[in-house]
Amino acid sequence: MTKKRYQLQQRDNLLWLSAAVGSFDRRRFVARLLLDTGSSFTVLHSDVLTGLGYDLTISDRRVTIIVASGRLSLPIVQAAWLSLLGQRLENIAIVAHTFPTGVFFDGVLGLDLLNQLNVSIQVRKAQVTLDDE
Repeated sequence: MTKKRYQLQQRDNLLWLSAAVGSFDRRRFVARLLLDTGSSFTVLHSDVLTGLGYDLTISDRRVTIIVASGRLSLPIVQAAWLSLLGQRLENIAIVAHTFPTGVFFDGVLGLDLLNQLNVSIQVRKAQVTLDDE
């Protein structure tokens, strides 16, 4: 069993990392993703996804999420790939959402991909460990 450790960035009590997301026509964007174990889904800002050429209006898949102000129905996009923590994941479902103006991040890395990557989080060290099992 191989374990790989990756250092996260920290801003106040928030942990984040850089991840590249790509489109089927070879465009890419490097995003700042918050590590969010309270989110069931990985989410990217709608502007990032439309900038990569994804059309959010034709998405036939949606998810309803609960936020402080109520419920939102958000489109799910099948992104060509997402590269993070030394892994390249292909044909990845990403939820599109518009975050408030002025936030420093472009999205959140949710439990869907954290579980898929088999990640252990060391909060005090601001590190994640991937198990190759």
